[in-house]
Amino acid sequence: MEREHATAAIAEKLERLLVPGEQWLMHRVLEYAQEYGYTAYASTLEEAWRLSINGLTGALIESARVNANDLELRCEADWSEDPAAHFGVEEARKHRARGIPFEMFLSLMKYYSQAYVDLCKTLPDREDASACERAVTRYFDRVEIAFSSEWAG
Repeated sequence: MEREHATAAIAEKLERLLVPGEQWLMHRVLEYAQEYGYTAYASTLEEAWRLSINGLTGALIESARVNANDLELRCEADWSEDPAAHFGVEEARKHRARGIPFEMFLSLMKYYSQAYVDLCKTLPDREDASACERAVTRYFDRVEIAFSSEWAG
């Protein structure tokens, strides 16, 4: 019970961090994209980046809720109802249809994940920051597994 309460408290902190932090996240991802050359293949309009951050954040929060704040990767898990998996599949379909190479899509997604981890590290409480980083990392693992499976299929 104590672990569940602590996990729920971290999930709430994560939501309070990410929703108002979407502008910060958008700028951070755009900085990474510019620094590492992705903007040569993607829009530099902030609105496109804002929409992607909004979609990722919404799916992360919903995935945490649907999974009772447990985003661990269980063997033989059924992720058919997982918002993280749905988001990953839809994004894979859109980007593949636009001719984006898998390697480019995957590598840019790593910078999205890094931006979210960077924001978690701004939390003043180290325990909260660590728990938020783990949830974000597992969420992005779920998204990556889903879009990799979709792309391979």
